[in-house]
Amino acid sequence: MRTFELRVYALRTKAALDFYAGTVYPRHLHNFGLFGVEAHGLWTAKADEAHRAFVLVSYAEGDDPGEVAQRYIQSPEAADDARDFDVADILGVESTILVPSASSPLKMKKRERTEKQIREQSLIVIPLRQGGVGEVRACRAGAGESFGGSQEFARDRYGLPSDGGDGHRHSETGGRGLAGGKRFRS
Repeated sequence: MRTFELRVYALRTKAALDFYAGTVYPRHLHNFGLFGVEAHGLWTAKADEAHRAFVLVSYAEGDDPGEVAQRYIQSPEAADDARDFDVADILGVESTILVPSASSPLKMKKRERTEKQIREQSLIVIPLRQGGVGEVRACRAGAGESFGGSQEFARDRYGLPSDGGDGHRHSETGGRGLAGGKRFRS
């Protein structure tokens, strides 16, 4: 899992904050990837008289954030990112390495998802097989809908194929399904 860091920059003036947020930070976005850094956003606090920028970044698993930051700061890319900016306007930088809680979605594995989380997912794939040939059809569920294993409900609600009494599956969508259906051999 990536290591997340919250960096809080205290700047001398609102003009310095605006220049950092509007010019320097967007330049960082082009170069962070070269150092394994992923930017997740920059925020300011409403009515903040301290002129602070809150920056959330992450580092590749196993990378030392301090070492990566030092390499970046000493690079020509960082110098270019900060052109026309007086770095003396940065009064301080506070760094906090964030550790996800055990219940954080960042720590959850697919097999540990709860039934509720699975129900809340918006894409439902229903495989249909007939004589060795099948179709995968996808349909979207509304928030909080649960199919509870009811194929009849899915067929009725989304116009998925039904058995027309002749042993073959039929669909009003011409056999292509709601999402265009993909044919496969089983």
